[in-house]
Amino acid sequence: MSSENFPCPSCTRCGTLDGVETELFIGDYSDRVMIVVTQFGKMGTMLLCQRDNPLSSGGRDEVDTFSVRPLLGEENEGMLVYARHLVEALQRKGVHKPVLLSLAMKEFLPAGMRTFTDFITSHCEPVLKQSAMA
Repeated sequence: MSSENFPCPSCTRCGTLDGVETELFIGDYSDRVMIVVTQFGKMGTMLLCQRDNPLSSGGRDEVDTFSVRPLLGEENEGMLVYARHLVEALQRKGVHKPVLLSLAMKEFLPAGMRTFTDFITSHCEPVLKQSAMA
């Protein structure tokens, strides 16, 4: 299901992530992208993920750094790693807005990180493309 204009371009999807039913919402607001990933049917820990100012390496190459700041809820190291990996993948796809991320997942295993990122970036490609063009 997707919504064209109200209140923002968005999409919702349900799927299986590492054998667990998972719900996904992505909304592209004017100042940030909101992503909700839940395996419990409710909001989880809220994180603000964004690109920091790039560090110059002295040449033409710039090194991007990303910060993940917990806003509400309990955090753990695996959750922060998943969030940072996601925001880096979105940056590579051209999404440069900060990401407000809600995570309510059963576990954050290193082996599942790529599957998690692919689940988000592949299921709502049209919304992410609109954000990249903005």
